[in-house]
Amino acid sequence: MARLPDILRTKSNDRHLYAVGRIRALETRLLDKDIVRELVEAPTLRDVYNDLRDTEYGEEVVATEETLDFERLLSLETRQMLDLIDSISPDPELTDLIIYQFDVQNIKMLLKARLAGAPAPDSLYTFGRFPLDDLRALVQGESVNYMPRWLADAVSKVEREWKNTPNLRIIDAILDGALAMAQLEGAQNAHRPVLITYFQLMIDTQNVNAFTRIRISERSKNQFEQFFVPGGELSLAFFKDTWDTTIRELGRIFENTSFHNMVVKSLEEYQTEGTLTMLEVEKKRLLLELLKPSQYITFGPEPILAYLITKLYEIELIRLIMVAKKNGLPVEDLRKRVMVYYV
Repeated sequence: MARLPDILRTKSNDRHLYAVGRIRALETRLLDKDIVRELVEAPTLRDVYNDLRDTEYGEEVVATEETLDFERLLSLETRQMLDLIDSISPDPELTDLIIYQFDVQNIKMLLKARLAGAPAPDSLYTFGRFPLDDLRALVQGESVNYMPRWLADAVSKVEREWKNTPNLRIIDAILDGALAMAQLEGAQNAHRPVLITYFQLMIDTQNVNAFTRIRISERSKNQFEQFFVPGGELSLAFFKDTWDTTIRELGRIFENTSFHNMVVKSLEEYQTEGTLTMLEVEKKRLLLELLKPSQYITFGPEPILAYLITKLYEIELIRLIMVAKKNGLPVEDLRKRVMVYYV
């Protein structure tokens, strides 16, 4: 598939200007906060469909409204968006860093089915960069030569670690960590400071999330080391040196970091409700806030990746809302889970 019109193929500057121009038009079609509020407060799943009718999701609504098959709706929107990104991106090696998440999710499901006897997945994501048969072969221990080394190494590491720690969380931790480090390395190789900072922040939030959950559940320091991902601003020594701090004082550890609110709000929620929803909410808030300056960049891959990431968050948000409506989750509980989009 041609990624750009031929007239732009030879001039790097023109290629980026064309792509960023298209992205600016797409950004105006992202759901605004008023629409998100309407979706959250909609009484039923059918009402959510009706509220989406006049948005960018209108065609997909029409195609799926008879059965309210929202997974198909979101799949159609994702496929259309990724095809467009492929057609305009002058830097596929960078956009691929984000799209690899679908391959990683597929590998997680396949590994859990093989190692833990979990039910074989009924369906896998078709949005990744690698054929599903090749992913299945990789998980079965076959050599797939063209796969990125980091992905094959991660699968091998899961195999080794599983023998000592047969825990589903280990599969998630190893694959998520491998993806995060590959994303950071890709941004560093491209010398894109904004993207480097974004992926470093993603690693840090992942580590803070794991640290907080492990401390609250009173698991060991060694278990945290299994989950720790290098490459962020916060080193492993930072976490190990503060391990003996009481749960109540955890917020103080992060007082001079970007993660203070993430930890404090999560601890407050845990003490009052016994849940840790705010860890994910604050993680998304930090990452989305970091992307906002990309709207002022007129040249380069940053606006394209910022749109891609934001759009995938939006699709994830709609899925969360639709699942909540299908299952009758109270509006107040749903509002807390998506409050990052009100900021």
